[in-house]
Amino acid sequence: MRGRSLLLACSAAALALATSCGGGGDGIEADDGPAMALASGQLVNGILWADVSGNPIHAHGGGIIKVGSSYYWFGENRNADGTFKAVTCYRSSDLHSWELRGNALTSSSAAELNHSNVERPKVIYNASTGR
Repeated sequence: MRGRSLLLACSAAALALATSCGGGGDGIEADDGPAMALASGQLVNGILWADVSGNPIHAHGGGIIKVGSSYYWFGENRNADGTFKAVTCYRSSDLHSWELRGNALTSSSAAELNHSNVERPKVIYNASTGR
């Protein structure tokens, strides 16, 4: 039962982050430096994808949900040794330029997560509650 309670608490934290991220349209343009996976306005597979600040996107094994006109990408962020660090949230209005919004869940969110491995995190949106 403790695992189920932790799952519900983590899901609530992730949804609260998603709904607090706000809408898109803030005018931020994608960095077009050499590490960016954007070439001539196209997404390119097989090279590093960067967020709008030019930092690597850490949303491995993730999923994308759409809320209103914004897309939210939740995925794994790992430590250098491959252990769980966080479930990170990015926001985009066009599936092209991604803005880091923060961590929905971290290894310090609950004691069990210090010794756990989180893979392929899932987040859902409840339209009837707006969460």
